[in-house]
Amino acid sequence: MRVLAEKQLNQIENEVLYNAHLAGAMEVIKYKHELNAMNVFPVADGDTGTNLAITMSGIIKKTKYLSTVRDTFHSMADAALESARGNSGTIFSQYITGFSNSLPATDSVTLDEMAESIQAGVQAAYESIQNPVEGTMMTVMKDWSQTIQKKKTISDDIIAVLTEALHEALKSLNRTPSQLAVLRENGVVDSGARGFTLFLLGFMRYLQTGEQNESLLTEEDLGWEDVFEHAHSDESSHLTYRYCTEALIEGDMIDLPKLKGELERFGDSIVAAGTNKKVKLHIHTDMPASCFRVLRKYGNLVEQKAEDMVIQHMVAHKRKYPIALITDTIADIPRTFLDEFQIHHFPLNLQVGGNTYLDRITIQADDVFQLLKEQEYDISSSQPTKKSIEGLYSFLSSYYESIIVITVSKAMSGTYSAFQKAADIFKEKDTTISVIDSKRNSAAQGLIVMKAAEAIADGLSHDEIIDVIKETIEKSSILVSVDNLKGMISSGRISKTAGAIGSIVNLKPIVSIDEDGNGILLGKAFSTKNNTKQILHMVKEIHEKDGIERYAIVHGDGSDRIKDFKSSLTSIIGHPPSYIEEVSSIVASSAGNNTIAVAFLKK
Repeated sequence: MRVLAEKQLNQIENEVLYNAHLAGAMEVIKYKHELNAMNVFPVADGDTGTNLAITMSGIIKKTKYLSTVRDTFHSMADAALESARGNSGTIFSQYITGFSNSLPATDSVTLDEMAESIQAGVQAAYESIQNPVEGTMMTVMKDWSQTIQKKKTISDDIIAVLTEALHEALKSLNRTPSQLAVLRENGVVDSGARGFTLFLLGFMRYLQTGEQNESLLTEEDLGWEDVFEHAHSDESSHLTYRYCTEALIEGDMIDLPKLKGELERFGDSIVAAGTNKKVKLHIHTDMPASCFRVLRKYGNLVEQKAEDMVIQHMVAHKRKYPIALITDTIADIPRTFLDEFQIHHFPLNLQVGGNTYLDRITIQADDVFQLLKEQEYDISSSQPTKKSIEGLYSFLSSYYESIIVITVSKAMSGTYSAFQKAADIFKEKDTTISVIDSKRNSAAQGLIVMKAAEAIADGLSHDEIIDVIKETIEKSSILVSVDNLKGMISSGRISKTAGAIGSIVNLKPIVSIDEDGNGILLGKAFSTKNNTKQILHMVKEIHEKDGIERYAIVHGDGSDRIKDFKSSLTSIIGHPPSYIEEVSSIVASSAGNNTIAVAFLKK
C-alpha cells in the first residue's frame, strides 16, 4: 500500500474510529461491480459486490454516532445485521457484532483494546459459519488479526501496526487461489476476501489522511438491476440448491450454534450472524419452508427473502422463448411444467399472526393447516411490493422481447393492480408488458397459464397469445368442495358467528367464481359425501353440454379424497387430469383443510 501520509497514533477517538469504518464501507461500495465480476465461490452467482454494497450502505445510513465507542459500534452492529445481504454481508455483520461487544465504554481505544476487539470480531465471524472454508474472507480476516496480535508486541503505534497488518491481508488475499481450486481455475481471488481488503484500504486511508471517498448507494442503485444482477453469472456455474434464502429473526436467548445445527440438513452456505436476541440467517436450500418451520421456533420473522437461482440461471443462459410469462403463486401448477416452459411463479405475501411469509416458498399449505390447529391466527394475504415487481420486469426485459403477466382475479386481490402500475412505468422504456386479469384463481388460473405457455412455445405472436388467453379465460371454471370452515373464518371470508353456525350444522359449501372474477356459492351440503356428489353431477352436466378439454385436481390436505375423486372424474370426462397439485398457502388459508377442487377448460 502507498502510504499517503506519515502519522503516529497511540489511541483512536470514538469519532475517528466511526468515520474510518464509514470510509471503509464507502470503498467497498465503489468497487461493487468488480467484486460481482470475480464472484465464483460458494456459488458463481455474481452478487458478492451487490450484497456487500447493500450491507455497507445500510451501515453508513443507519449507524448512530453515540457518546462511547461501545455504544457507537453496538449501533453499527445493529445496522450491519439489519442490512446484511448474502453470505459475505452476513459474515461481515457478525464481525462487527463481535468487534463491538469487546470495545470499552470510553471515548477512545488503545491499540491493545483495538487488537482484542478485532480478534473477538474475527472469532465471532468464524463461529457464524457452519462449515468455514479456507481461501475466503475468513482466511484474510484471520491473517490480518493474527498480524495485529504479533506486531502490537513490538510497537504501540496504531497506524504502524495496522499498516503492517494491511500488507499481510493483501498477501493473504493473493494466496486465496492456491487455497481454493475454484478460484485458481477461474483466475481470480476470492470476491468476499477482496471486499474485506477494500474495506481495510478505505479504513486505513481515513486514519492516515482523514479523507473519505463518499460513495453511497442511491435508491436507483439499490433498485432494478441489482435485484437480479447475480443471474448474469457464468453458464458453467453449478447450482446445488435452488433458493438463496435469508431471514432476520428477533427472539429471546436464541442459541446460534443450535440454530445452525438444525438447519444443516436443509442446505449449505449457512451463515448465522447476530446476538441471542437478533439473528440474520443465510442458507442455500431446496426447502425454504422447512427452514422457516425451524426458524419460527426461535422468534419472530422480521424480514426474509428467497431468490430462485435456478430460474434466473435458465433465463440468463438457457432462454427458450422470446416472450416471458409471469404468474403469481395463487396459480396452482406443477413445478415441472413451470421449469419446462420457464414460467416465473411470483410469490405473494401471506401474513400469519405477526409474521410475513412468501407463498409456496417460505410457507406451504400444510404449514398453514398446522398453524391453524395450534391457535386461531389472523391470516391475510398482501400484494407484492412495487420494487420487487419492477426488479423482475427489469431483469426479464434484458432478455425478452416482451412480457405477459397473468394474475389472480383482481376482484379477489390487489395483485393485478400492482403489476399493472409497475408495467405503466416501463412504457417509457419501450418494453411491451401485458398484464391480464385471469378472473380466476387456483387451478383454473393454472390451466390458463398452461395454455398461454403452450402458445408461446408454438411461436405465436404477443398479440395472438393475448387472444388465446382471453378465449381460455371464458372457457375456464372451478368447483371447490370446502369441508372445513376454519380457514374461511380466520381469513375473514365469513364472520365468526356465521362460521360457528355453519360448523354446528356441518355445512359443506360448494364455491366457484363468476364471469367477473368474484367468488360465489354454487351449492351446499351437510356431509362431505353429498358435497362431492353434487360437484361430480355439475361436472357431468357441463361435459355433456359443452365437453371438457382438460382439467386439474387440487387439494388442501385432502389426499384421502383424491383417489375416489380422480377415479370418478376420469370416468365422467374420459381421460385423467392434466395434473394433481396441492393448493398454495394463500388458498389453503381461506379454503381450509380437507378441501378438494376441480378446475376445467370447456371445449
